Amino acid sequence: MRLEVSSQNGTVALPYIEFRIVRSDSTRVTLVNDHQAIPLEVTLDLHIREKNGLVRLRKVRIGRTPADEKEMVAVLLWTMRSSSRIRLIDIERNVIVHESDLSSVERDTSLPDLVRYHEILEKLCFIEARARRFGAMGLDRELNEDDAALIEELFMIVRDGQVEKTTTLDFMVKPDSQIPEHAGAEIKLHFDMEPVDLCGTRNRFG
Repeated sequence: MRLEVSSQNGTVALPYIEFRIVRSDSTRVTLVNDHQAIPLEVTLDLHIREKNGLVRLRKVRIGRTPADEKEMVAVLLWTMRSSSRIRLIDIERNVIVHESDLSSVERDTSLPDLVRYHEILEKLCFIEARARRFGAMGLDRELNEDDAALIEELFMIVRDGQVEKTTTLDFMVKPDSQIPEHAGAEIKLHFDMEPVDLCGTRNRFG
């Protein structure tokens, strides 16, 4: 099955939903993909007599890669848009099995700010694409605020080649040191960035 969520802004899809039947009688058929090792659990309840159905979406695990996690979050995010419709398509027969608007979709996510999380994942994927020489990134947990701050900093470094930071330095000046006396004089310091551990890779960006 292929799961699509469409809105006026476009369409996102999960092309690999594999359902198993957990209930089937004369009034109702229930299918679920809980045997699949993917981040999103999809339950489809089809009511035969009423000729309608209900889709439940539940985040059950972390995506194996930043791209997998971003794809799952995008689907959940799209279902929150007011004009969205959800569609399940049998790929082999090219037949729409179920289609409904948001009133027939139930979502269950523990993410307090889905939009913010998606933005961080987009920046992480941007970093990964430009740091492939350090290896492929993987996820074993949800990103927290410390991760987000690091990703924001690395994103600026990778995108702009620099980052602005405020720090405090303590140092001693020798009596025979040459101190600039005129206004506007600059003292330049050079720092080597320590290697950064990020999503299973060790990166050096500057």
